[in-house]
Amino acid sequence: MMTKILLYGYCVGVFSSRQMQKKLLEDVGFRMLAAANEPDFRTISDSRKLHLSALKGCLIKCCRSRCRRGR
Repeated sequence: MMTKILLYGYCVGVFSSRQMQKKLLEDVGFRMLAAANEPDFRTISDSRKLHLSALKGCLIKCCRSRCRRGR
């Protein structure tokens, strides 16, 4: 769930953990990905710190894939 929230946040231009927490209350897309869970901003931040290298690798693979397809 946290990976989905972080990746979706990055894709829609929301980078702050506090902003993501706010979006989890207001935005339907965030709520759907979180399955109506509402993690605290510290939980989001801690998850990002813990899995930073994996997230970085995932974003790089996604960007390379999109570049190969010409998008």
